[in-house]
Amino acid sequence: MRNTFVVPFVLVACAALGHAACSSDTPVDNTVKDSGTTDTGSGDDTITIGVNLALTGTGAPAGQPAQQGTRVAQQQINSLGGVLGKKVVFEIVDDRTDNAVTKSVFEGFFGRKLPVVLGPSASGQAIEGQNQAKAAGFPLISPSASTPVTTLAEPAKDRFFFRTAPSHALQAKAIAIRLFKGIGKATPPGDAGAGDGGAPSAGACRKMVVIAQDDAYGNPIAAGITETMKALGAEAPTVIKVASAPAASYDAQVAELIAAKADCQVVASFPAVGTVYMRAFRKATATDTSRDWSTFVSMGSNAMKNADALISARDNPADPQSASSMEGMYLMNFDLSPKTPQANEFKNVFDVTVGSDPKADLPGYSANQYDAAILAVLAIQRAGTTTDGTKIRDALFEVSRPPGAAYSPAKLADALVALRGGADIDYDGASGPVNFDDYGEVLANFVVFRVQTGAFAEIKEAGLTPDDLK
Repeated sequence: MRNTFVVPFVLVACAALGHAACSSDTPVDNTVKDSGTTDTGSGDDTITIGVNLALTGTGAPAGQPAQQGTRVAQQQINSLGGVLGKKVVFEIVDDRTDNAVTKSVFEGFFGRKLPVVLGPSASGQAIEGQNQAKAAGFPLISPSASTPVTTLAEPAKDRFFFRTAPSHALQAKAIAIRLFKGIGKATPPGDAGAGDGGAPSAGACRKMVVIAQDDAYGNPIAAGITETMKALGAEAPTVIKVASAPAASYDAQVAELIAAKADCQVVASFPAVGTVYMRAFRKATATDTSRDWSTFVSMGSNAMKNADALISARDNPADPQSASSMEGMYLMNFDLSPKTPQANEFKNVFDVTVGSDPKADLPGYSANQYDAAILAVLAIQRAGTTTDGTKIRDALFEVSRPPGAAYSPAKLADALVALRGGADIDYDGASGPVNFDDYGEVLANFVVFRVQTGAFAEIKEAGLTPDDLK
């Protein structure tokens, strides 16, 4: 069957041409491709898994590292003989972080009845993907779409949407717990590194303002923070909504925050909005004498923990020494580079395959996408089919969690052998345990960073484990 949608990135070509061919600035052929697969997603010698990622647009910081994780998974799987006796092809499409393109991509993948589809990168496209996966009866695994709307959109167990990154609901809970318990005295602007270094202290936040982007990203985080703060015994935060596009002025929002007399604020937005808002906040509080602003804590959500945010936060983006609106700000994100044996195993394979610096951290979401790809293949092997979506869905639950014997990325060959022999397995992933609960969700460690002299510095004492979030 011939595709009816644009396929600007096909992983087979990337593997053949090398890493440079997969870079975001490489010219691509936007013509329609013929994958050589049948409607079942399987040719005589291959099994095709669809991959819908944001390689361009606002979701690219998540989608591009995920593309690398897919490449590593494909090479490793096929070096071990593939699955069900066939090579595996991960067919990657750039959805451009665009809802209309995403809809077309999913229609193509699910219309071809591919056994598993991976993606999308962004929350805005997850609901569309979930609807189509449910209608088609084949599983969809996202490495980074975190909207909690998908969690209860399908019943427990009888569902087709999974993800290998924690939802915004869990992030919101982590932010609220960390701030409620205290995160230390804030560094005054222009005095980076002062104070107590960011260690948790008695400076707990009981009265909070949430600056929330008014969309599928910011609203669920604001709602989750509100719910958790109330459950902890604090008053409900003041939620100030801002548009998803940068505004000319945030003076009104900052004035509302000052009037609220809060202990802290959370900025739940993308950098294009958050850095501009923080600039207005810094300017207004620099001359406000109603309180001592040096003790006020500002925390950004995971989207603000981004290298592009550090650049756009500078008064002069081209000058690394320029003053930053984010200086002294805390950022919360789940741990994209966990220091575990499983993550180290993946890092070794990643560095060899991609040619990256062994001393560098894993690029964000590469491990989450790798785990999604490996789980997809293990589930197909467990189910013994590429055409029964429900059986593959059920197998995803089985291969991801106890009571089976545990297998890590370095033991993938043994895991495949065990499955071929009919044994139960529990895949422990590069991004974490990736034990799917009955709603296809995973837990994770959360880490806190602080912007110091224009760079992110991890505040290890402020991290949270899954046990902290139960």
